[in-house]
Amino acid sequence: MHTRKMVQSTVKYKVLASDVQDENDNDCTEEEDNEEITIDFHSDSINRQRQIRKRDTCIRVMVAVILLAIVFGFMLYEWNCYWPGVDERQDLSHHHEPNKTHKTSEDEDHEHHEHGKDDDHDKDHDHKDNHNHNHSEPLYHNAAIITDSATCSSIGKKLLQEQGNLVDAGIAALLCLGVVHPHTAGLGGVFSAILYNHTTKSFKAVHDTFQKLPTYRAPSLLQGLQLLHSNYGHLEWSRLFEGAAELAKDGFLIDGILSKALKAHKDKILQPGLSDLFRDTDGRVKSEGDIVANRNLSELLLSVSLNGSHFAEKLAVKLAQDISEAERPAFLAAVQAGSGEINEPLILEKEKYRILSAPLNLAGAMVSNLLDRVREQNLTFPGHEDLGNASASYNALLQLADEFFNTSQRDIFTLNTTSSHVGVLDSHGNFIVISTSLNSTWGSGQCLPSSGVILNDFTSDITQVPYFSFPLVLKIYENEEDQDDETLFVAVTGGLSALIHSVVMLRNLVDVGLSVPETVRSPLLHIEQGGPGSLSGCMSVATNNTVVFRMLSERDRWVKELGECSGGFLSMHLQLKAEHVGVYGATDVNADGY
Repeated sequence: MHTRKMVQSTVKYKVLASDVQDENDNDCTEEEDNEEITIDFHSDSINRQRQIRKRDTCIRVMVAVILLAIVFGFMLYEWNCYWPGVDERQDLSHHHEPNKTHKTSEDEDHEHHEHGKDDDHDKDHDHKDNHNHNHSEPLYHNAAIITDSATCSSIGKKLLQEQGNLVDAGIAALLCLGVVHPHTAGLGGVFSAILYNHTTKSFKAVHDTFQKLPTYRAPSLLQGLQLLHSNYGHLEWSRLFEGAAELAKDGFLIDGILSKALKAHKDKILQPGLSDLFRDTDGRVKSEGDIVANRNLSELLLSVSLNGSHFAEKLAVKLAQDISEAERPAFLAAVQAGSGEINEPLILEKEKYRILSAPLNLAGAMVSNLLDRVREQNLTFPGHEDLGNASASYNALLQLADEFFNTSQRDIFTLNTTSSHVGVLDSHGNFIVISTSLNSTWGSGQCLPSSGVILNDFTSDITQVPYFSFPLVLKIYENEEDQDDETLFVAVTGGLSALIHSVVMLRNLVDVGLSVPETVRSPLLHIEQGGPGSLSGCMSVATNNTVVFRMLSERDRWVKELGECSGGFLSMHLQLKAEHVGVYGATDVNADGY
C-alpha cells in the first residue's frame, strides 16, 4: 500500500557553452554564457497542507476565544453572586447546589418532610457524598423560610427554588401575609428588617418611612419594600407579587390564627369594608375553614407589581378613592412621600452572642443587663416537665424586670401591638428577618373598599420606641472562628415579653447549653400590666401538644388557669449547622424549605 506524500523539489539547470554556434549567438553576452535556470516543482498536496494548517490555526484561535469568554462569564457570575453593599444588587441564588438534596428527615430512605405536611409531597434524593443520611430534627440542605402561615412559607420556598434569593422570598412571603393574615399585616401597615450578608460579614437595618396623618400613618410599606428589593433582590419585582395576588383573587382558607382574630374582634369586623370581606350572606362572621377572596386587593397588587419604580403615585391615587375629599390632598401627598431607609443596625457585642436591633433601639442593652442579673442570682429556667421550679425562676425574673422601670415607663412595654414576621436563612449563613404590623389587631379597622387595604392605627414610628423589638435578633455562636459555619439566630418581635423571652433564650442556650428544641419547648412568660406600679406575668406551657395558660402569683406558685395570655410576642429560631438549616418556633410558626 502506497501512501501519497507531499513532494517539493528544486532543479537547477546551467547553460553550457556549445561547440556549435549559430550566427545569432554572437549577440549574446558572456554573462549569458554562465546563466543558471532554476525551476521549482510543487505537488498539489502542498497547497492542501497549507490550507489544513490555516484551518487548524483558525480553529485553535476560536477555541481559545471561546474558553476565555467562558472563564470571563464565570467570573462575572461569581461576582454577581455576592452582596457588595447598599449600592449594588444582591444575588444570593448560589444557595442552589444541584448535588444537594431537599428536605431531610429520620427515614432510612432519605424521604424529606415539612412541618405539618404529609409525606406524599416528599421526594427521595441522594446526598452529594452518594450516601443516604437522616436527621432527627427538621433540617434543610439549602435554605428555609419560617412565617406564621403555611401558605406564605410555601410561596417563599418556591421563589428560593426558582433561583430567587432570601430577600425575594422574604418579600413575597410578607405580601402573602398581608392577604391571609390581614389583621396584622398588609399594604396599609409598616415593616422593619434586619439582614446579614455572609460574604461581606455585614448587617443592614431596613424600614419604611412615612408621613404622619391625624389617626394613622400613611401607607409606606410598599415603598420601603421596593427600596429593599432594588438593593438586594434578584428576581423581577413583579414575580414577588404573583402568589399574593393569586390568593387574593381566587380566595384562601381562613386558618386558626385569622379565625381567632375574627372571633375576638367582631366589633371591627362589623364595620363597612371588613364586613364585606369577612361576613357571609347570612351575616355570620366567617371562621376557620371558610373561604375569603379580596379581588380589589388582587388588582392593586398586580398594578403596583408592573410599575416597580414609579408605582407610588398610582398607589396613592388608588387608595385615595376612599378617602374623604377634605383629607384627600394630604393623604395623596403623604403616600407619595413614603419611602424607606437602609442603616447600620445597633449591635451589642458579648461573649458568644450578639444582639442586633434598629439603630435607636435600647432593647439589646436591657436584655444584656437583665441577663447579668439572672447570672448573679443563678436563675435557671427548666422545661415544662418541672413547672414548680419554673414558676419560682420566672417570678424572680419578673421581679427583676419590675425593678428596671418606673411607673411612667411601663406603658410603652405593654403596647397592644400585634405583629407578623418572616425569617429566611440559607446554608451559606445569609439571613433576613422582617417584622410587620398594623399596630392594633385589625389596625384602624378602616378597610378601603376600592383597594381592599386595611389602614394601620400607628400614631408614632414603632422603630423609634426604645424597648420595642421590631425585630430583635440574637446571633449565638460557640466561638468566633466557627460562627459562620455553626450559628443560631433567635428573632423576636414584641414588647417587654419579647425581651424577657430573649433573656431566657440566652440563659438556656449560652450558659446552660440546652439544645434548640429543648429551649423552644420551655415555658413562655407573657408580661402584662398588673396593679398600680407593678407588672404581672402569664405563663403559657405546652403539655402533650396542648397549650395551658397559668397566671403567676407573687408567692412563687400558680394562681389560676386562663383562657389565653395577653402581652403576646413572636419568636423564631433559625440554625445553621454543618451546612444544614434548622428552623424552630417558640410561638405559632410554619416552616418550609428544601
